[in-house]
Amino acid sequence: MLIDLVLAKMFYACNIPFAIVESESFKNLIHILRPSFKPPSHKELAGPLLDAVYNEMDGLVCKNLKGKEGTLVIDGWSNIHNEPIIVSYIQVTEESYLVDVENTGTTKKSEGFLYKKCSDIFLITKKYDCQVQSIVTDNAKNMEKMRLDIHEYFRNHHAPAKECKECVSPQLPGCTKWGSQLICLETFIQNHTSYVKITNEHYKEKDRNIVAHIWDFNLYQQVKYLIRQLKPAASALADLESDSATFADTCHVWYELLNHNELKPHSAVVKKRFDQAIRDWHILAYILHPKYRGENLNYEQKEMARECLRKLNPLFISYAINFEMKGKPFPHFLKIK
Repeated sequence: MLIDLVLAKMFYACNIPFAIVESESFKNLIHILRPSFKPPSHKELAGPLLDAVYNEMDGLVCKNLKGKEGTLVIDGWSNIHNEPIIVSYIQVTEESYLVDVENTGTTKKSEGFLYKKCSDIFLITKKYDCQVQSIVTDNAKNMEKMRLDIHEYFRNHHAPAKECKECVSPQLPGCTKWGSQLICLETFIQNHTSYVKITNEHYKEKDRNIVAHIWDFNLYQQVKYLIRQLKPAASALADLESDSATFADTCHVWYELLNHNELKPHSAVVKKRFDQAIRDWHILAYILHPKYRGENLNYEQKEMARECLRKLNPLFISYAINFEMKGKPFPHFLKIK
């Protein structure tokens, strides 16, 4: 009966224990709502009704994934019983379709296990007539090792790898990886000619949203413009990641960002971040560094640094001024080129 299926879907969707269906409170509720209705037993919920709902949902997934291109997402976590599970789903545009859930129990989640899991998922997607274009995982070590095997699989078997043989490997941006956003945009520009060629030759086979983005010349120009703005920031991050970077180097990099022509449209934002990051001791280090000697500083900034030094030890003020002016006892050739 339809009402049995609707009731079963509510139990599955809300994760309600099947035993509830045979409790007196539930039976009283059903009797008040519809006296003639006899609810299914917990065995029916766990058996034929579950099979019927599964087949219905699987049919909808088949219908929605048929002929589509999507991204395989694999992740692992613990369920409400603290049992380890591996979940796999296909992402198509803004919709996600669950294709596999496995309770791994005591099985070691090695790269071999995960690679086999991906292989099994590829077989499942064939049933749905869906083509996996990319794979997304987290950065766990076992996932990283598994991705090496996956890259080899795509290189040897996957159609887009053949189409993109003239392309550089695309880079997806990562929240914790400095510069990955810039590399992502740069590979898009480098591969753009090949992308246009591929979408022209395989127009009917490709996702229309992807084709529209590839053919959008305005988007192409905006990406190039954004690259020019991101490069100084990426360069600054790379410089300051060095183990040898000092407070003076930090101050110098920030002043370069403040005066960079490509960042002029965002000067207010850069200045706000500069004020949040740079303190008087940064500027003092900048003044006392033989490579910089406080270049590009205005009078107020120099006075702020001298006040910081005065609080530390007022006897050093005269030496700091002489150092800045290349006076005695500091030789004029002390500045490092």
